[in-house]
Amino acid sequence: MISLRLKVEEKDLTGKIAIVTGANTGIGLETARMLAQMHAHVILACRNEEKGALAAADIVETTGNKGVESWPLDLSSFASIHAFAERFGKEHEKLDLLINNAGLVMMEKAITGDGIEMTLQVNHLSPLLLTNLLLPQLRRAASPRVINVSSVGHFDGVINFGNLQYAKPGSYRALKAYSDTKLMNILFTEELARKEPGIITHALHPGFVKSDIWFREDRPWYLKLVFRVATLAARDCVQGAMTTVHCAVSDKAGASNAKYWDSCRQVEPKAVAHDRDVAKRLWEISEELAGLTNAPEGGERA
Repeated sequence: MISLRLKVEEKDLTGKIAIVTGANTGIGLETARMLAQMHAHVILACRNEEKGALAAADIVETTGNKGVESWPLDLSSFASIHAFAERFGKEHEKLDLLINNAGLVMMEKAITGDGIEMTLQVNHLSPLLLTNLLLPQLRRAASPRVINVSSVGHFDGVINFGNLQYAKPGSYRALKAYSDTKLMNILFTEELARKEPGIITHALHPGFVKSDIWFREDRPWYLKLVFRVATLAARDCVQGAMTTVHCAVSDKAGASNAKYWDSCRQVEPKAVAHDRDVAKRLWEISEELAGLTNAPEGGERA
């Protein structure tokens, strides 16, 4: 297995504030740890408050950075996202790094309390909503970045505007829904860069990582077996976080915008990811579904 560690620049992030969603485990945890090692103030945005607190304590212990904390954030709840953004706005004037890392694979179709198909909400709508609600603080940072963790699985994704929530009988399949939302992550990235050119935003594939996303309780035994064999050749979570951190801090990533990265290198995503008409329409529909009719105003660049 080839290590990617040497490809990640070491930066002094003293005075920088970073949010990492889904940071109590896996890639998100190691992303937060690396940013903390670079002296950033890191907020772990986690659905499970107990696990989030334990993860924050672990990062403080291993890095010596006491500026690490965990805040509750449930991406399956728009109300939780609004509460998180409101709290952040009250406590911090600016935001330097937003890492939209959290995601899920649902074996069965589920509907959130907001009436939205779960995979669509957690993987796409909620990161879009969170980012938009934090725009005032992002705009006030000197060199803000938004990093969206996508997947090579986006190549299998399609954008079916007539069936975004898999309402048609028999249309929901777990990996299809996942792939579709990972394609949405890249379209979101490109549209955000057009709307907010002062914010560097990138999407990335972290690699095939030995993450607990593949071994959760709802996975059937045969899939757990397949994944366990497959992950024998997978990257560990530290290596899986390398490309995220590269996009978040490197000078090379800071010199470009709206790129798709794999193994700390720019690569080309699926062609439709560059389709402006599709990205614009997806953004407009997503705003409506997320109840976000207008992006926040204000927030001058530092």
